[in-house]
Amino acid sequence: MYESATVLRRRYLEGSITQPQALALYAQLQQESQSYDVIELRSERQLERVVALAFSLPQNLRIRALDSIHLVAAQISKEAANRLVPPEPFVFVSSDRQLLQVAQSQNLVTENPEDHP
Repeated sequence: MYESATVLRRRYLEGSITQPQALALYAQLQQESQSYDVIELRSERQLERVVALAFSLPQNLRIRALDSIHLVAAQISKEAANRLVPPEPFVFVSSDRQLLQVAQSQNLVTENPEDHP
């Protein structure tokens, strides 16, 4: 949720949305997040996955530390969604194009909300 708040603030400051729109979108996200499933990360085991991800990326892709945690969390979420009966579809959503490229290299289905104004 915090990243969403910073994105909405940035969009407001850039002038692509108004402050009331940003506040309304954030309120909607907060309301919808009540129905989200939270998947807990176990730090030591997951840290190994973060490091492995960082060292296994194609040379032309770069990733920031927090983004690698974001991606590993997405991979774990996708695995959990696939274990459900029936399996649930999983889509990795970000407006960071570089992060989306990395997610795609990790076989995640991606969506950029900025492609849908």
